[in-house]
Amino acid sequence: IQKNEQCVFDDPLFHGDFKTSQKIISQDIVFKKGQMYDDDKVKLTRQRLLSRKYISDVSISTPAILLKSRSSHFSDSTGNQSFNKAERFEEAITFDTTEKAVIPIKLSDNSGMGIDGAVAYQSQADINWSGLLTISILNILHRGEEAELFYRGEENLQQFDFSISLPFPFMLPIFCSASFGLEIESKNYGYLNGEFKILTQLKRMWQAGGAIVG
Repeated sequence: IQKNEQCVFDDPLFHGDFKTSQKIISQDIVFKKGQMYDDDKVKLTRQRLLSRKYISDVSISTPAILLKSRSSHFSDSTGNQSFNKAERFEEAITFDTTEKAVIPIKLSDNSGMGIDGAVAYQSQADINWSGLLTISILNILHRGEEAELFYRGEENLQQFDFSISLPFPFMLPIFCSASFGLEIESKNYGYLNGEFKILTQLKRMWQAGGAIVG
């Protein structure tokens, strides 16, 4: 695409090895169909996509240009075809030469489940067994969701934490996350905590929002 040429964006072309919903991916496309072509918007789109945990790689190829087809005949004011060279020349000058740029975006994403833990045995303790367990999931439903469950059990301590986050719920430009925790120490205290957070995407890579903590 040369400078000073009239060119607008068309819909992007997604391809590659990914299962994430295209509706979710499209939320990070900065340019819109019909907008004037801007290389900075293409670069920012790639940066935003790579900032998501459910996206592992993004490559953007050279834009494909769609040329608007030209009419094969010309008509005069009475509706009759005219083959006058002067009329043909005038029509060619006024013809809309706007080009459409299709941006090919190759993607690969992350998804799966992970389980991690450890178990310990103490022969001298009243409760012999203790351990840790973490279960995490990412993009299992192909909507960019993330969740983690953590458990810690010891002789005098029990701890449980759960967190979940979801980008673009109902295709809105927001990010929601929530967490819940419970910690109990035998014959001493019990502690309960929770948090709910909403962020919205601002220009470029900035985000803003608020949280309720309890």
